Amino acid sequence: MNKNRTITFIFLAINVFSCKHENVKSGMKDNELITVSPAFEKYLIESKIDPNPISDGKIPYGAVKEIDSLTITLPGNHNSLK
Repeated sequence: MNKNRTITFIFLAINVFSCKHENVKSGMKDNELITVSPAFEKYLIESKIDPNPISDGKIPYGAVKEIDSLTITLPGNHNSLK
């Protein structure tokens, strides 16, 4: 039992200390397109994140570059993914 706690603590410590918030400098331009899945793009369109209301499988980098998190509610059971 004590060995499991030690392993769990080490695992958590590694994950906590390895997470860093860094400003990533992208070489992408705002008008460059990023490929997304049709289902995810539908969510982005409904959320008014994708400026193009017609699903084409792409979204401009400039539309998403400042987003750091999304809350996606799953239909039916109202659970969410953050």
